[in-house]
Amino acid sequence: LGLVSKQEGDLAAAEASLKRALALQDERDWRISLAELLRAKGLKALLSKPRDLETARAAWREAQSLYPADLDVSGLNGLLEIAERDLLKQRFEKAASAFSAGDYPRARDGFGKALEIAPDFFEGWFNLGLVESRLKDWPAAAEAFGKAAVLQPGDFESQLRLGDALAGAGDAAGARQAFARAGVLAVTGAQRQAVAARVDSAP
Repeated sequence: LGLVSKQEGDLAAAEASLKRALALQDERDWRISLAELLRAKGLKALLSKPRDLETARAAWREAQSLYPADLDVSGLNGLLEIAERDLLKQRFEKAASAFSAGDYPRARDGFGKALEIAPDFFEGWFNLGLVESRLKDWPAAAEAFGKAAVLQPGDFESQLRLGDALAGAGDAAGARQAFARAGVLAVTGAQRQAVAARVDSAP
């Protein structure tokens, strides 16, 4: 039924039927048919106006998991990279816009969704730390700035703001360590003054 629906162009019915069939019996040909269908679904979503990047990514991720290991899916991987890159940019820009507008809960959600795509995205963690700081959620801010500092150990601002967040969370020892690392990274007079002011006020 799924294959017939696919031939007739009813992709939604074909997808549902093939998934039901695979739940009952795992057949290689059915897996490939469903993967190809999902590949087409993703491409259609990417070419739609406006582009539905969420659907494209989800469809291609699922297709990728269905293809047998011995098949070359480099073309699909390339499409997936395009969708994920564009979706990351879209999510980050929406989150940044929400932050600029003072809508911190929406910004938090947006940066979190961007990090779902790229867990090693420095700007995502740093900006999430800024949001959590505005919301006074100091443990969450410390976690975000901590991840940013791990990703870019030489970034002065991440270490300084990590110290602020740890101080806000009540971790005085951790804050002093972060400020010490920031002091090592400081290269301008303003940066050194910022560290000194925090060290002087630290408990």
